[in-house]
Amino acid sequence: MKVKNIICAILILTALFACTQQAPRTESNDQIVVKGSGSDKSTPSNNAVVVDVKIKDFSYDEPVIEVSAGTAVRFTNEDSVPHTATATNNAFDTGILRAGEQETIVLNKPGTYTYTCTIHPSMSGKIIVR
Repeated sequence: MKVKNIICAILILTALFACTQQAPRTESNDQIVVKGSGSDKSTPSNNAVVVDVKIKDFSYDEPVIEVSAGTAVRFTNEDSVPHTATATNNAFDTGILRAGEQETIVLNKPGTYTYTCTIHPSMSGKIIVR
C-alpha cells in the first residue's frame, strides 16, 4: 500500500511540475529562440517587431528576408506535414513544427543565416540581419 501511495505522490508532483513550467528559452549572443506550446503566438516581448514566415506547399513563403538585429522572426507551419527551420550554422532551430504550430526566433548578431527544413532538405531560406 505504501508503494502505491509513493507512486501516486510522484505522479501528482510530476504533473504539477509540468503544469507550472514556463516556455523554455535558449539564448546566446547570436540568437534567442522562444519555445512556445507550438500553437501560441509567443514573442520575446510585446513590443518586438515580428516578421512572419509561413511554411506551406513544402516551401517558405518568404525565402529571403532582411531584418534589423533584434527583430523577431515567427515561423508558422501551414502545411499538413511537419517541417523545421534550422540554421545551417546551428544559430537557431525551431524544432519540428507540426501543422498549425509556430516558433519565434530573434537574431541579435548581424550576418546572413541560411536555413533548411531538416525533414525536407530541398526547402531552404535565408535571413539577412543588418
